Amino acid sequence: MGKKLSIGFLVIVLLFVGYLGVAFVLHRIDKGSISNQSGDAQTTARGSIDQNLIGNWDTGCLVPDPKSPWAERHTFSIKSDGTANHKRYSGNSCLKMAADQDDNGNFTVPSTGKINLSYTTGFAAGVTVYDIYQISGTTLKFGHGFCNCTGNGKNGGSETDRFTAPNNFLLYKKQ
Repeated sequence: MGKKLSIGFLVIVLLFVGYLGVAFVLHRIDKGSISNQSGDAQTTARGSIDQNLIGNWDTGCLVPDPKSPWAERHTFSIKSDGTANHKRYSGNSCLKMAADQDDNGNFTVPSTGKINLSYTTGFAAGVTVYDIYQISGTTLKFGHGFCNCTGNGKNGGSETDRFTAPNNFLLYKKQ
């Protein structure tokens, strides 16, 4: 049982790393190069951010399965000018997590419920994720992210591959 769980965990980690790699490559293909990050409509968010997104958001500890040796916590700090910081904490339990990802970026909202996350620094620098979002009360959902689900076949690497279903596992609470 332990080996099956370890192999399953390894597969999940490899899929997540592969997703980030594909998103990065697709971004480079779409944009031509990372240097095209300043000034275009996809990366500047001033004046176009949904005011409901502004604030500090936190998922708290997330464990995909009660027997899983993996836990994550995510935070987003979103400012009124559309700049944002995302941090991920992970570890083998909710009590033993460390910050292992710290990304800054810009958000744009091309239309209601759609959001483009263009990362400028950190692990995801140079990547734009074409996503969706939903806010209900003090809860924020995106389409991307860590989940205990099978996904919907979208990876957010381009406008035509935008996430279409909310991630009901990675729930951010407004702080």
